Amino acid sequence: MEKWKLAAIAALLCSFAGYGMFANSSANQAIGTGAPLPAVTPTPSPWIGKTLPAWPSIKQWVGTPAPPNLNALRGKPVLLEVFRTECPHCRDAAPVLAALHSRYAPRGVEFVGIQSPGDVKDAQNPENSWPAVQGWVKQKGYTWPVGFDAQSTWFQGQFGGKNVSYPSLFLLDKTGKVVFFQSGHDTGKAVQLAVELERIAPGQGDLNARSNDLAKWLSVPLQLQSADTQCSLQQDVLARLGAPKKVAPATSSMAPSPAMLALALLGLVSAGTRAALKRKGAEVSRN
Repeated sequence: MEKWKLAAIAALLCSFAGYGMFANSSANQAIGTGAPLPAVTPTPSPWIGKTLPAWPSIKQWVGTPAPPNLNALRGKPVLLEVFRTECPHCRDAAPVLAALHSRYAPRGVEFVGIQSPGDVKDAQNPENSWPAVQGWVKQKGYTWPVGFDAQSTWFQGQFGGKNVSYPSLFLLDKTGKVVFFQSGHDTGKAVQLAVELERIAPGQGDLNARSNDLAKWLSVPLQLQSADTQCSLQQDVLARLGAPKKVAPATSSMAPSPAMLALALLGLVSAGTRAALKRKGAEVSRN
């Protein structure tokens, strides 16, 4: 086979390998940062599809003239956050929750917070002090009802003792049933929580319009400001809201797919084989 064909095949093989590395790398890029976006797998919870237990033991509340009642809240979506003031993830989630409240409360979503201490035996733990909790709530800009679960009677008592995690977020539909549960906090979880709120209290427009609007809005509380980041965030939000996959047009300028590269390689090999057989036939004829 001619040297130029061997060089072409070698180049194709290199392109094939390079494409694989590019594809795998691109699939694992974070939103505009080059780091992996935290995978979001729905947190398993036995409460999905069920109503939460009442909280008559929670007597102290701030941000409301009267203690909220789960039965009275039916007819509206509800986002319930159970948190600890000394929990790092809870502190990181606080500004995101405040921003989500400003977006979804006007759409009819009720927000409720419950501060439930982790170490209930430590008298010096600020989580066991109602005045300290009130100060934290004011500092973080929580303007919705927040209750004080003294000694964690309600949360640890009803949800598995010391095995509970913080923050724990329960999204309830209008019938009072839990439709989404999430524990912990990171960028990926914040995006997923916003998507679930958008799903239960959608804005105006079609799926693309709502996805673009939510992504643009999220870029501020999540501090994702670059153009590349916002573009990636729009695609991510659209995918999470359930957009159908787009098929690239045949005239696309995208990098060749592995199938295209393989067919091209086979074509070159076949052409080289046919040429070699033709030359062999010519030699036999001369002899």
